[in-house]
Amino acid sequence: MNRMTRVGAVAGICAALAVTAVAGAGPASAASSFDVRSDVSRVTGSLDFPSRTKFTATNVTLYDTSCDNRSARFRFVTNNGAYKWRQIDQCNTSATWSSISGTDGGDIKWVRVETQACNSLGCSTMASQTIDNPRT
Repeated sequence: MNRMTRVGAVAGICAALAVTAVAGAGPASAASSFDVRSDVSRVTGSLDFPSRTKFTATNVTLYDTSCDNRSARFRFVTNNGAYKWRQIDQCNTSATWSSISGTDGGDIKWVRVETQACNSLGCSTMASQTIDNPRT
């Protein structure tokens, strides 16, 4: 193979790789921050949608902001259903989850973050924030 043939072959391979990289790239997904506050609880973090069917929340922190004998809690709800509550049981404390992911088996159109505080006598007012999935 002469020098000109090799240069042409390398150029062709580079062009094919560039087209593959662009064709394989999906829409960019920027994480959305959330900060949801009820009268006695607060939850913060970031939410990302790596695909149409999955969400990932990172650095999720739950705060119990009142000493009223209720446990602060939060959960994620999607258009397909709700995920389990996560809670803390001590006043004026916080807990952090580094990563929480969810899939529902179908397209996730939105995720709602809900927080409140509860005990055996009842729950506080619920606060929530809904974030749309830009991939759907």
